[in-house]
Amino acid sequence: MAILKNKKFNKKIIIAAVTALMLSIFTGTYFYDKNTKEKELVSEAQEFLRNTRIKVLEDSIYFMVLRMN
Repeated sequence: MAILKNKKFNKKIIIAAVTALMLSIFTGTYFYDKNTKEKELVSEAQEFLRNTRIKVLEDSIYFMVLRMN
């Protein structure tokens, strides 16, 4: 019965709990998205460096072959 008498108090608790839940969901989504974007950026940078190294290696081999001929 004591729970039913404090309806305003219960509404405040429910609103606070829902607000906290929504904030935690949005915060979690924000940081997950941020980390995902950072990981994608790092992955793209690593791929670019790998391709650049391969290109430089191919060019150096090509010039070595030209010098030998």
